[in-house]
Amino acid sequence: MAELSGRVALVTGAAGGLGRLAAHRLAEMGARIAVVDIDADGAAATASEVAVQHGVPSLAIAIDVSSSAAVEEMRAAVERELGPVNVLVNGAGILMLGSILDVTEEEWDLMMAVNLKSVFLVTRAVLPGMMETDYGRIINISSLAGKVGGVMAGIHYGTSKGALLSFTKALARDVGRHGITANCVCPYTAETEMISKFSDQQVDSMRDMNPMRRLARPEEVAAAIVFLASPGASFINAEMLDVDGGFTAD
Repeated sequence: MAELSGRVALVTGAAGGLGRLAAHRLAEMGARIAVVDIDADGAAATASEVAVQHGVPSLAIAIDVSSSAAVEEMRAAVERELGPVNVLVNGAGILMLGSILDVTEEEWDLMMAVNLKSVFLVTRAVLPGMMETDYGRIINISSLAGKVGGVMAGIHYGTSKGALLSFTKALARDVGRHGITANCVCPYTAETEMISKFSDQQVDSMRDMNPMRRLARPEEVAAAIVFLASPGASFINAEMLDVDGGFTAD
């Protein structure tokens, strides 16, 4: 399947977890891949894997995506090496726990910078290229915590992911006239390294709370991302796609 042959996909947070898997799946569809992460070694490893396993050009870029200057340098490098971005997966994010009385101002600011500001900066940077090439798919990785106010994650995490939903809806209305779509994927807690933030008892509770009595599998979330990136999703816009086993049931 090469539905994205000749296209360029940029995935932030792609050194590991859902971002890494999304990069592989998009490469399977023929896209050239820009792997972006603050972890230089992890980004390089993902880019190398993608190139070797799928035979597509790839580029690793290690930056702080909450820095506007760094994001602009990233955009220039991707366009120079691979071409304008057609598919953007905003997967960079951090998870912290804590109630409002536990969260410091510094932790709040860091959460908003990584989980929210970075999405604004990266999206703004690549939009002109999407408009020029007449193909644009923006997929933001939110969370069920953004829809229901968090389950066990910190209040600042749930807030950042909830704001991302509103950002995506507003963005979809803004860019739809250009043939560009903007959608969110909202996973249940997935079996990635992020669950190490929770205790074994908390993880067991999250499994028990889900109608399917398990966590999300990374490949299930990646499948939703790839679908929204595909030509077949051309009229799906401002969608909050739950990959949560029926937990939110909305």
